[in-house]
Amino acid sequence: MVNGYRSGGKGAFVRQSAIAKSASAPHSAAAMSEDRDSTGDMEAAARRLEEAVGRLEVRLDGLFERLDSCLPYEREAEALRLDRTRLANDLDAARFRERELQKLADEASEALGAAIAEVREALGKV
Repeated sequence: MVNGYRSGGKGAFVRQSAIAKSASAPHSAAAMSEDRDSTGDMEAAARRLEEAVGRLEVRLDGLFERLDSCLPYEREAEALRLDRTRLANDLDAARFRERELQKLADEASEALGAAIAEVREALGKV
């Protein structure tokens, strides 16, 4: 027996009634009154605990519902992050390509300038 509970099999404990306790051991009236008081206190504490657990379960249910309602927003946010990453990569590639094209345009401009200078020189000799 542990704190007024006896083994009920398979590791469970079953509350022994005050009558069964008094039958197993003689108690004075004061001891029996004290047992009833402590039993009442334990039962009240157990009720308060059950009520608190019930309130906790209700609040947790509410929190889980709120979390579930956020899932579509989280999916959308993740899709936006992926789009942003893709767009940033595309922008980097476009800037690289722009630099390459600018370099080629500069080379073409120099070659065209040199060709124009050669044509002018050739026309000047004629």
